[in-house]
Amino acid sequence: MSKRKNRLNLTNFIIPKDTLWKLIIEGETEPCLRFFFPKMAAQIDFSKGVRFLGEEFFKLFPELNDSQNRRLDKLIEVTLKTGETQWLLIHIEVQGYVDSEFTKRMFEYFYRILEKYQKPVTALAIFTDDDPNFHPTEHRISCWGTEMVYHFNTYKLAEKTLVDFQDKDNIFSIIMETAWYNLRKNKPEDTALYDIKLQLIRRFLEMGYPKNHIRIILTFLGFYTNFKDKILSENFAAKMDEIAYKHAGAKDISEVIMEQLGDQIREIMREDITEEVTEQMIQILKLKKKGFTVSEIADRLEIPVEKVQRILDKLDD
Repeated sequence: MSKRKNRLNLTNFIIPKDTLWKLIIEGETEPCLRFFFPKMAAQIDFSKGVRFLGEEFFKLFPELNDSQNRRLDKLIEVTLKTGETQWLLIHIEVQGYVDSEFTKRMFEYFYRILEKYQKPVTALAIFTDDDPNFHPTEHRISCWGTEMVYHFNTYKLAEKTLVDFQDKDNIFSIIMETAWYNLRKNKPEDTALYDIKLQLIRRFLEMGYPKNHIRIILTFLGFYTNFKDKILSENFAAKMDEIAYKHAGAKDISEVIMEQLGDQIREIMREDITEEVTEQMIQILKLKKKGFTVSEIADRLEIPVEKVQRILDKLDD
């Protein structure tokens, strides 16, 4: 059997934008901070690493654990060259819409963190929507002569041009340019988009990133902006696997996505996805690529034939 026929059909999945942003911010935190906070980043001692404060954040905002939430929040602790620590909140509005409660929510992030942990936080809101009239930058509360103004940093993708993505030394220039092409006003037709995405990937590979970074970055560059044509999508997915194999080893892009789509696969498969189950899915796909039959895969992995067939029915072409 050919690799093309048995490869996971990525066109069967909509890769959530928040999943892609999570992957890239967690995997490329230093270039992310250098891109959005260039002056502050110069004060950070990156040799000390960064710490993601997910547990601390979600204790204050348990409602954000809702899997239907199409926003992304990352609370990050960095160590400055002075030895002090600083907290930064990166908030991404993944699905842009006019939200009358947005500035209030940003203010709540600030004061709840300050109240609970006694740490002021530097906040950045990244807007990936198409609405030119939606760009809030502050929250105001006034009462009979008393006024409070909370101002936060923002990055409005729709207000940028290609000139803003020319930093050849920072991968986030390429990341943000990729997201920029997803805006309705900038999105080219499929054939042009195909060429643009390959150009962005070549530009990234010229940076000489280590192998363990390549697959995650390729996943974002390849699948943040989608094609309308299914055949072109399949051709591009195959091309991505070839690039990943050549530059980062044998692991397919499809396997990276399999490892990251627990929530979506759980919805499709209607069962709990554990690390063990995810690994089974990957092993099933690998064995099928090698030409094993369903019964042979079941025997080899010591799982029921029915389960193997059900997974393949959901995931294969």
